[in-house]
Order: sequence, then structure tokens, then C-alpha cells
Amino acid sequence: MSRNVTPDSPIILIPLTLSPEDQVPLLSRIGPAAHVVLLGRREQANPDLRARAAVILPVSVAGVDLVTALQLKEPAAIALTSIPRLLVADDNATNRLLLGRMLRDQPYQVTLVSDGAEAVAAFADHPHDAVILDISMPYVDGFEAARQIRGIEAEQGLTRAPKLALTAHVGEDMASRLEAAGFAAVLTKPLRMEVLTQALTKALARA
Repeated sequence: MSRNVTPDSPIILIPLTLSPEDQVPLLSRIGPAAHVVLLGRREQANPDLRARAAVILPVSVAGVDLVTALQLKEPAAIALTSIPRLLVADDNATNRLLLGRMLRDQPYQVTLVSDGAEAVAAFADHPHDAVILDISMPYVDGFEAARQIRGIEAEQGLTRAPKLALTAHVGEDMASRLEAAGFAAVLTKPLRMEVLTQALTKALARA
């Protein structure tokens, strides 16, 4: 892979299956105008290379397979996508800690807030690509926070971000209310990491 990197390369794909030591020599070969795309997890990247990257994509692909694919068919253009912004609201500090730990190694920019009002304010300050809302928060609960966020989206002409409900109560009545409120998915406490990541992937793909 490193042999193919030159200062004239407009787009450079670097699989993070390369060790941090093997990533270092690439820095001197990257031209100032190049768009660097890292494929893999953020923590796998050399810090200097991570700082130079335009984007890090959560693509699980072996470096050899990627090189082979590019040699067989060189793409005419590559669409660069930004890292999705994820807003998470839960009034329980322990739940926030667990959610933060689940998401810290995932390909998201995560904003954690402690209640529905903070979620609405955070979304108004900077729109997010997906929102996870605890349904049972006091004062401004998940239903009301979702309603206010939809109002912000309508007012600003934004595409609706998928809202995911987080709840410990999933009876028939609650499921009907969540569906009527337009939630894209229901996450049941206690939450498992694979359920969380799968729900986010599906919700963002449909957005």
C-alpha cells in the first residue's frame, strides 16, 4: 500500500490493519492537497496520521483485500462521508457511563446529556445525525424531547434524524406509543452492545 502513495495522490485510502509503525512512513509521502481516508477504528491510527485524515470510516476490511480491489478496478470517484454525530440523553449517570463506554470505540462523535431539555438544546446548537432518548426522563421526557427536536428540524429545513427510544418498559401500550411518536427503533434496558450498534447502523442507513 505505501508504495502507491505519492504527493500527487488526490485521495488516499489507508487501511488501519497496517500497524502504527507502518503508518508513519506514509506521512512524508502525502501531498498537502490529498484527502486521506482511514479505514478502520480510530484508536488503530497513528496520532499524526489521524490528525491528517479527512475522515475515518468504520470499514472492516483487510488491507490486502482492499489493495487487490483497487488494482482490479480503480474508482472514478470516492465519496467522503463525515463521522456521524450521535446525541444520547439519559438522566441516569450510570446508564450514561455505560453508554459512553459502549460508544467510545465506535465510529461516532458522541454527545452525552443528562436530560431531555439538554438534548433539545444540544440539537438546536448543532444538529446530530441520530438521537437516542431515554423515554422516562423527568420534566422533558423522551417523547417531548423528540417532539421538540422534530420542531427544530422543521424550522431549520433539516432532514429528520432517526430517534431511538431507550426504555426499560416495552409493553404493548408503550410499543404503540413509541411507534406513533415516530421512533426508528426501541432499545431495551439492560442494553447489549451488539443490539445498540445494529440499531444505529440500520437507523442511519435508512436516514
